Amino acid sequence: MEKKIEEKIFEKIKEEKEDMIKILESLVRIPTQNPPGENYEEFVMTAKEYLDEKGIKTKVVRIPESFAKNFIENPQEYPRFILLAELKKGELTMHFNGHYDVVPAGEGWDIDPFSGKIIDGKLYGRGASDMKGGIASIISTLRILSEFEDHLDVGVNASLVPDEETTSMGTKYLIQENLVNADYAIITEPTSLKSIDIGCKGGIWMQVCVKGKAAHASRPWLGENAFEKGVLLVHAILTELKPKVTARTSKYEFHDQNSKRATMELGGYVKGGSKTNVIPDEFCFSIDRRVLPDEDVQEAYNEIIEFIKSKSKELGASYEVIVEDIENSYVLKGDRSIISAISQITESITGVQPRVGVKTGFTEMALFGAKGIKALTFGPGDENLAHVANEYIEIQQLIDSVKIFSTLLLRI
Repeated sequence: MEKKIEEKIFEKIKEEKEDMIKILESLVRIPTQNPPGENYEEFVMTAKEYLDEKGIKTKVVRIPESFAKNFIENPQEYPRFILLAELKKGELTMHFNGHYDVVPAGEGWDIDPFSGKIIDGKLYGRGASDMKGGIASIISTLRILSEFEDHLDVGVNASLVPDEETTSMGTKYLIQENLVNADYAIITEPTSLKSIDIGCKGGIWMQVCVKGKAAHASRPWLGENAFEKGVLLVHAILTELKPKVTARTSKYEFHDQNSKRATMELGGYVKGGSKTNVIPDEFCFSIDRRVLPDEDVQEAYNEIIEFIKSKSKELGASYEVIVEDIENSYVLKGDRSIISAISQITESITGVQPRVGVKTGFTEMALFGAKGIKALTFGPGDENLAHVANEYIEIQQLIDSVKIFSTLLLRI
C-alpha cells in the first residue's frame, strides 16, 4: 500500500536536512546589514539559485531609484531588490514573505557574527533568527514541495524583501505595484513556533519643533527662548493628552497584556540649542504614538495635531510638525480556519500549541492587510534574540517549520 503523501514529504525533509542547514548557513554568511543596505544583490541571487535548482519559477525585481530615493539617500550606491518565487498557481493562494536585511552586527560577539557557525544544534550569526531562519524555511518548503506539486490544491508563492528593519521599503513597493496575488500571507518572522501573531499596533512617528529667536543669554529680552516654550508644551502633552491616550484599552488579546493599552512616548529624539550663552531658537522632540487595532490612525493623528495647535496658541509658541511615518494597525478578522490549522499541525509536530494574539509593535502584516490579504506572523527563531550579540537559531525549529508549512499547504 502506498504511503501517505505526508509521510513521504517528512521522509524527504529528513533526507534534505543537511541541505536546509547549508542554505541557512550560506544566507547568514552574507552580511546584508541595513543600514546601509549592503550585499543585497548577492543575497537575492544566492536565494534565487537555490530555488532555480528545483525548477521553481523566480523573478528578481529591482526597486526603481525614483521610489527608493523616498526612503534612502543613496539608491544608486545601494540598490534594493525583491525576489519573487512561484511554485504553483491556484484559486486559493498562500504567500510567504520574509525580509533579508539585518541590523548591524554591533559589538559583544563571542564568534564571527557572519560565520553561520553551528554549536550544540544552534546556528549562530546576525540574522539567524531575525529572519534568515524564516527565509531558509520558505526556500526549503518550496524546494521540498516542488517534488509533490501535483498533490497541492492551493497556489503557493513567496517574496523576499529588503529594508524591513528601517522603512519597510521592500514590502511597500511589493504591495504598491501589485506584485503579490494571494488570499493569505504568512510572514516567517521569529515566533519560536510557539505563538501566532494575528495583528499589530499601528504607529505615528513625528517630530515637533518649537521655534524661537536666538539672542545672547545676557540679553534674553532680545530673543525668544524656544526651549522654555517647548518644555511647557511637552509638560502639557504629558499631563493632559498622554493620560487620555493611555487610558484606552483594546478588546483584542495581546501576547503581552501590558500591550493592551495605547501608548504615547516623548523624547526618543531631542534637539535644541547650540551654546550655553545663546538663547535657543529651536527645540525639537519626538512623539511615538502606538495605535490600537480598535482605534483609527487618522483620528489618533488628528488628536495630537489639534492638541499641539491649541496648546501652542495658548503658550504663544510657533512650531513645525515633521511627520516621519504613519502606519495602520491590523487584526486578522473573519474566517480563522488557517489559524486553527497551523495550531493543530504545530502541536502534532512540536508538542506545543501556539498562543494566538496581537503583537506589541508595528509589523508588515498591516501592509498586507491593507491590501485585503489575510496576514499572520509565524516562523522559526526566537524574537528575543533579534538584534542582540550572539544571535542564533535552533536548527530543529528550522526543520519543524518546514514540516509545518508543508503539511499546511497539503491540507488547506
